[in-house]
Formats: sequence, structure tokens, C-alpha cells
Amino acid sequence: MTEPESAGGRGCLLGLGAVIGLGVLAAVIGFALLGGGDDVDTAASPGPTDTPSSVTSATGCADVTEDFRRFAGARLDVVRRVCWEADGRLRAEIELAADINASSAPAQALCAALTDFITASSRAWSGFTAYSLSPLTPGQPMLSREELDGPCRNPFQQ
Repeated sequence: MTEPESAGGRGCLLGLGAVIGLGVLAAVIGFALLGGGDDVDTAASPGPTDTPSSVTSATGCADVTEDFRRFAGARLDVVRRVCWEADGRLRAEIELAADINASSAPAQALCAALTDFITASSRAWSGFTAYSLSPLTPGQPMLSREELDGPCRNPFQQ
């Protein structure tokens, strides 16, 4: 290879490296802005406007997280909190983004486990709602079932 061809190749590689570096920098800045969303106004969102843990405590949600973990086993390690709300609904807080497809395998596994947990509890069916703990969609409802034999839906996508 001659000297000019080699220099042109290095220039192209340097340019490509600069573009990749700028892309990574933009992604890091974007993540930092999304992750630091404590100042974001969520009053218009359908989910809670406070941190999920304080919301469940404030609403008198009776914690059954350990019971659920024993029931479901380790296969659903994305579930962080499960509790019975005062109206009899089961509430779950999940480390998945609210835009999950309700027909996906993870969503169907969550739906089945939450449904089975309610059924095994001998409580009257009142349904459930799972809320996202993802930094991208904190507090947004991500999965719900209203009727025992009804479909699992993603309220975020309706």
C-alpha cells in the first residue's frame, strides 16, 4: 500500500472513531437525563406520581412480597414488591419497562403467576395491576387483568 492510501485509511478510521465516540457520549448524556427524572412532572400519567414504595405504603397496601416469591419461585426475579390494595386488587411492582408486549413470554409468565397467586390465596377475584419500576417508565401500569378468564393487557399501550 502506498503512503497516501494508508493515510486516507487512517483518516477514515479516525473519523469513524469520532462518530462512534460522539454516539456513546450522546447515549450517556441521554441516559443521565432520563435516569435523573426526579424533577419530571408525572401528574398527567396514569400511574403513581411518587416512588412506588412510598405509594404502596401510603395507600395501605398489605405487603405479600415474600409469600409471592415463595409461591412463584426464582423464575420471576424481576418482581420487586407485591401487595393487596384496600379494594382487594393485587398490586405488583416490576423491573420491566411499561412498553412490554402483553403477549410476550415474560408478560405471559407474570400474568400467569399473578393470576395463580390470587387464585391460590382464596380471596375474591378483584384483578391485578403490575407497575413498572424501570427508569424509562417509572410508576406506569404495565400489565393488568380485570376478569379471571379475561386477557392480560398492557394499559400503557391502550
